[in-house]
Amino acid sequence: MKKTKVHVHFILDKSGSMMSVWMETIKSYNDYISKLKKDKKNEYIFSLTLFNTGVKQQYKNVKLEKVVKLDKEVYYPDGFTALYDAVCSTLKNAKKDKDNHLVIILTDGMENSSLKYDEKDLIQIMNDLKKTKKWNFVYLGANQDSWKVASKWGFNKDNVVVFHTTTNGMAVVSESLSTSTSSYASSCASASFSNLSVDNSKLSFFTEEEKRKLANSK
Repeated sequence: MKKTKVHVHFILDKSGSMMSVWMETIKSYNDYISKLKKDKKNEYIFSLTLFNTGVKQQYKNVKLEKVVKLDKEVYYPDGFTALYDAVCSTLKNAKKDKDNHLVIILTDGMENSSLKYDEKDLIQIMNDLKKTKKWNFVYLGANQDSWKVASKWGFNKDNVVVFHTTTNGMAVVSESLSTSTSSYASSCASASFSNLSVDNSKLSFFTEEEKRKLANSK
């Protein structure tokens, strides 16, 4: 079966509250990338946005093999949470093509410092991308009611999970994300091979088992 290309847009919180799991977050992210690199059934193009009060796109549309490990100099938590600016700027600048796109947002706090974009912008941009049927969105939130937050933005319930900012919690995040990303990519490949017209925005990302693992991984 021909590999299907999936663009992964990873939007990672590095605000000050993430300091409690500074090293754990670096390890979790690096483990996720390492596991994806071992997935030879699928092809990934990768983008990484780091955000706190400001927003920086660390990678944009690069082949996965070119992605290097995060370190404590690049990922140093401080500042506030400009979530809307991070997500909206990433999506506005993303390549619009016929490939499959997966947006993963990981944050442990609520929006509190965006200057350029607001909630209405986020909803509008997401809705516009969903209309292409090639984009799917995943939200991992800690220290919040993740579903209450993400449902108003239009996320699917099976794509929203709570995680715990602990050593074990971040390890489970890595494992669950790698398993779910690979499964999602394979689903896109199967649909393409079968010439099925699939709306990616409606595909479930996490299984019930993965959601339970994340919720219980304290």
